[in-house]
Amino acid sequence: MAKRKQDNSKLVAAASYFVLVFPVIGIAIAFVVYLFGTDSYVKYHALQSTLYGIVASVVLVVLNALPVVGGILVPIATFLAFVLWLYLMYEALQGRKYQLPYVGPIAQSNS
Repeated sequence: MAKRKQDNSKLVAAASYFVLVFPVIGIAIAFVVYLFGTDSYVKYHALQSTLYGIVASVVLVVLNALPVVGGILVPIATFLAFVLWLYLMYEALQGRKYQLPYVGPIAQSNS
């Protein structure tokens, strides 16, 4: 039974990153998982996912607003955000708490 609960926690934690496929709705869903979650592992990943989604969205919007440089940097930033997103899901499925700089400690202290 404990193994099943642990596996479910890993899946829910990874799903809190997966929902970022839908940026605004995904951030909201991850935040709801954080608010109503009871498992500290799930709450940690849900809050880190929420903060990561917000930061990534803001960075991409700001880069998109830059006339010339934005056109060059947006595809690079989008690719890097995608790779990091995949890595965060992988770490959650493995049962590890990978901590992002800045947002990771916030998620850790609030989960």
